[in-house]
Amino acid sequence: MRALSGVLASAAAVDLVVNFTVAQPLHHFWRSTGWCPPEPHTPEAILAYVQQESSLQNHEHVASIAGDGIELIRIHFLLDLIVPLQGAVMGSKFDASRDLDYTKLVTVLGQFDMLGLALGFEVMGNPGGLWTDFGDAAQLAAWQDMVSVIANISTNMFGKEKVKQWRWEPWNEPDHTCSPERRLDANITCDVESWTNYVIATARGIRAVDDSYQFGGPNTGSGLLKTPFLAAILEQKSVRIDFVSWHEKGTTGGDGGSQAVTDRDLDATAAVDQLNPAPNATVTTGNSEADPLGGWNKPHAWRADARYAAMIVEVINQHLQELILTGARRNPFTYLSNDNAFLPYGDVDHLFSQRTLVGRFLYNDTTPYTQETVRKPSLMAMAV
Repeated sequence: MRALSGVLASAAAVDLVVNFTVAQPLHHFWRSTGWCPPEPHTPEAILAYVQQESSLQNHEHVASIAGDGIELIRIHFLLDLIVPLQGAVMGSKFDASRDLDYTKLVTVLGQFDMLGLALGFEVMGNPGGLWTDFGDAAQLAAWQDMVSVIANISTNMFGKEKVKQWRWEPWNEPDHTCSPERRLDANITCDVESWTNYVIATARGIRAVDDSYQFGGPNTGSGLLKTPFLAAILEQKSVRIDFVSWHEKGTTGGDGGSQAVTDRDLDATAAVDQLNPAPNATVTTGNSEADPLGGWNKPHAWRADARYAAMIVEVINQHLQELILTGARRNPFTYLSNDNAFLPYGDVDHLFSQRTLVGRFLYNDTTPYTQETVRKPSLMAMAV
């Protein structure tokens, strides 16, 4: 210790100057997560899933991250919480405000509002299977009316200022499901033309309540540059598109990778710039599911520990360095989300090793299980 003191005493004085000049504002662009309810997508099953103790704990953990690390949560199939009333049939006399019960949807929306989370409201689902064809003008009109009812209920419950923070999005990954074979996985006939009409009807329904509400898409799943949905949403002139969103993951196998996410997002932003040049209105861009590895339920040891957290931070930093700080873009990249807010499930050996933000302990063999969720490093990383 005396030797160290001698070295310090004999060291020359050094002037340390720290420059705190702000080069440019740093937008918190990594503020979102998401999940999809498990099958079956019935109103009762989705509500039960959201209200089970593990889900409540999961969402409380997500909402409690320091520094508002996660401010928004994207949820699939919210419209499947809507219940057709007895005697409701699609037709000229259908009335979305009279023939549908929105109680379960309102319950879920209120739960997330109490946690202080904004919504990535994916306008997807088929209440009671009433809709069968987005190429049918009467069904599109009924859809638009239903969306207006939802936007109006949300506005009355939470106020315009809160709903202005939401991101309204169309059906998840149309490049995978808008086809004669899959029919949006909801028994709704869909092709690019009818999907575009559905997008227009959805935007009009939302904006009938408030024209400033944010709506964008196309929400493609790792296929933005290979499908016609990007061009379709940008080339239509019927409604305003505020943002362009897509999903690009690192890999679908192996141990994942972060640079591949960034490289694909660079290609995607270049494509948006080409399709949406001046003097068109500027849109913002973003990756809604920027996960290093596809397949959220695949168990990997690294997903349970700090290696996954390091990957998340690496993805954020790469986007900061290569898409945010590289200079002005025609259509700026402003949004980076993971898709990790699922609940671990299945084999008890995998309750920490799936692509989730929490792990689960099952304490005993009681029915129902006594469960406790705990934050994983992947969740704590979102506080950076």
